[in-house]
Amino acid sequence: MIGIYTRLSVEDDISTSIENQINEGKAFAKNRKYEIYNEGEGISGRAAIKDRPALDRLMRDIATDKIKIVWFRNQNRLERNSETFIAFSSLAKRKKIEVYFNDKLMDWNDPTSYLQSSILTAINSYQAELQSYQTKKVLLNRVLEGKAHGKSTPLGYTTDDEGYLIINEEEKPIVEKIYQMCLDGNGSTTIRHYLNDNKIPTRYSKREGTFKVKNKHTGKITSKKKKDVKWSDKQIQDILKNPMYKGKRRWNDSLIDCLPIFNEFYWEKVQEQYKKNKDSNNTGKKVDHLYLLKGLLECTECGRNYYGRTKVNKKDNFYMCSSKRYKHEKCTNRSINIDVLESFVWTTIFENRTIFDKVKQAFKDGGQDKRKVELENKVKGYQQSLNALDKEYKKTIDLVVRGVVSESDIIETKNRVIRETNKINELLTNDENELKSLVNETFILTQIKHDLDFGTQNGSDWDLVNEIVGNGQFEEITDPERRKLAKDRFDRLNKEDKENREKSAIVEQTPFNKKKEVITKYIKRIYLHYDKENRIYTLKLDYNLPIENEKYFIDNNYIGAYDPQQKKILDWHFIGRHFTNEKIEDTYNQLRDYVSD
Repeated sequence: MIGIYTRLSVEDDISTSIENQINEGKAFAKNRKYEIYNEGEGISGRAAIKDRPALDRLMRDIATDKIKIVWFRNQNRLERNSETFIAFSSLAKRKKIEVYFNDKLMDWNDPTSYLQSSILTAINSYQAELQSYQTKKVLLNRVLEGKAHGKSTPLGYTTDDEGYLIINEEEKPIVEKIYQMCLDGNGSTTIRHYLNDNKIPTRYSKREGTFKVKNKHTGKITSKKKKDVKWSDKQIQDILKNPMYKGKRRWNDSLIDCLPIFNEFYWEKVQEQYKKNKDSNNTGKKVDHLYLLKGLLECTECGRNYYGRTKVNKKDNFYMCSSKRYKHEKCTNRSINIDVLESFVWTTIFENRTIFDKVKQAFKDGGQDKRKVELENKVKGYQQSLNALDKEYKKTIDLVVRGVVSESDIIETKNRVIRETNKINELLTNDENELKSLVNETFILTQIKHDLDFGTQNGSDWDLVNEIVGNGQFEEITDPERRKLAKDRFDRLNKEDKENREKSAIVEQTPFNKKKEVITKYIKRIYLHYDKENRIYTLKLDYNLPIENEKYFIDNNYIGAYDPQQKKILDWHFIGRHFTNEKIEDTYNQLRDYVSD
C-alpha cells in the first residue's frame, strides 16, 4: 500500500496546500491502494516525530509492513531537521520501502544519493533556523521602533495605520480609574466589582461569537458568549503590574522604552500601594485553609463549582457557589458551613465505614453484575459510534482525494467528527476504567479497608480473614477448624470495630492529606441544592464505586441529617450550637417527611 504524506507549514504558500498535495499524491498512486497521512496545517517540519501524529503513524505502519511505498511532495514535507531525516531514512532502508519525493525515487543505499539528501536536510534545517531568527529579529526591530509585535495590545493602547503603538483614548480612562482606585486603597476585587457594576465593558466582551470553557476538576465543557465576559481579579492585577504603563515594555528578559500612560514615579507609587492592599487586613485576613472537598462540589442551580472561603475570625467559613464572586450572576443557591459539610461527608461516609458496608452489600446482592452489563453495553455502544464516525471521516477524506469536493467543503464535517470522537473517547475511557474496577470484588474491598485504615489495632487477626472478608464466603476455606476460626474472628472483629469506632485510627487524628486522598479516590462529585421553602440542604453523592448515587438531607441549622435510602436519622450531629429537645425532635420529623425531587 502507498502512504501519501501531506503537511502545511505556516510559511508555505497556496501552491503547496493540503488539497494540492493530496491531488498530486493521488495522481502518483493512480489505481493502486493508498492511505492519506495528513499532518494538517501549521505543523513545523522542525518538530520532533512525537509531536507530528501523522508522521508517527506513518512510521509505525512502515514498521509493521502495512506501507511499502511512501510519497511526499518534496523532502521538506518530511523534515526540516537532521534527527527526523536520520530516523526516517534508517527505517526506510531497514524495511526496504520505496520513498518518492514528488515522482523521484530515492535510493538511500547509494552513498551519493544519501549524501545529497543529507545536504538537503541541512539546507532545510538552516532555512528554518534562519527564518526563525529573522522573524525574531523583525519583531525586535518592531518593538525598538515602537510598533506592536502581535495582533493584540494592552488595554489603553492601539496601533495606527503603520503599526506604531498609540494611546487608545477610549480605553485610557479605564486604566486611569483602575490605577486611581488602587492608589485609594482598593483591592482588585473591589475594582472589579466597580467596573462590572458600572457596566464598563472588557475589550473581549465587544467581540461577537462564543467560546468554550473547560472545568479543570470535572473536564466538563460549557459554551459562553463573548459579550458576557466580565472583569476578573486577574485582569485587574495584570493591568496594575504591567510596566508598559510607565513606558517600559517587556521583551524576553529585557525592558524596552515605549509610549507611557503614567510617569514612572506615579507607577511605582501605585505598586507600593498594590502590595499594601494585598496584605491589608481591612476585610479580614484570609486563612491558608486546606479545603477537604475542593474540586468536588457542584451547584445544582447554575452548574458552577462551590469554593471555600475562610477567615481567621470565622466570620466567613463557607463553601459557596463561585457565581457569588460575580454580582451580575443570578444564582441563589445557599452557602454551607465548611466544618459542617466536611464533618458530615467524612464521618458519615468514611469514618463510620458505611462506604465499605455498601460496596460489600452491592457485591453480595449481585448489584455489580447489573452494573457490569450496563457498562459493557455502554462501551459497546461507544465503540460502534466511534466506528461510524471513523467511516464517515474516511469517506469524507476519500471524496477530497477523488476530487469530488474540495478540502474547504469538508472543514465543518471534519471538525464535528473530531469533536464527537473526542467526547465519546472521554466517556469510553471513564466507563472502561470503572468496568476494570469491577473485575475483582475482593481486591476492591481490601483496598477500601486499607485506605480507611480499618483493623490497624488488630492487624494480625485481619490478615487471617482478608482472603474472605467482604464476601462472607467462608466455605472457600476447606479446613473445617480453620474455617470456624476465621468466621469467629471475623464476627468478633466486626463487633469490636463497631464498639470502638471512636478509638479507630480513622477518627479526627487522621491527617488531612490522607482524608483528601481517600475522599477524592472514592467520591466523583457532590451536588449541592438548598430548598429555600423547607430550608433543607440536599447532598447528592456520585461515587467512583459500583454503588448507586445517594442523597442526604441536612437542615439549615445543622441539627441533624437524614438518609432517605435507609429511611432513618443518621447518627451524626454538628457540635457547636444548642437547641431544645423539642426543636431537635421537630427538625428530625421535618427531615423524615421531606421528599426531594
